[in-house]
Amino acid sequence: FATLALSEGLFQSLKKINSKIGASALCPGFVATNLIDSQRNRPEHLSSKKKPNFLLKQLASSVLKRGKKPEEIAARVIAAIQANSFYILPHPSYDEMIKERYERILARTEPETVDMKKAWLGSLLQSEEY
Repeated sequence: FATLALSEGLFQSLKKINSKIGASALCPGFVATNLIDSQRNRPEHLSSKKKPNFLLKQLASSVLKRGKKPEEIAARVIAAIQANSFYILPHPSYDEMIKERYERILARTEPETVDMKKAWLGSLLQSEEY
């Protein structure tokens, strides 16, 4: 929430002064990147002694591979910026989940419990890209 709120404030501040630049907030779902292998970029002196969970890493990698291509996300970002759109939500399949989350927040209930392994396995079984 904090990052989004800061971005919303920046958007409004820039708009208020009729700035020639704007602000947008990209809120992507899964993107087909090598993010799961980011450990390879960590300096040796900051490396973790803890071994990663192999199964979890394989599941996450499989889900990311089925995400939207970075080029598609980039094209949507450029189009949104050119249209002066603030919220950039390139994964419409998440709209219902976002709506449900905000309904829980407004109802002041506790966060939904999510079993990540089960969620990722379920994602793998879906035929659509996410």
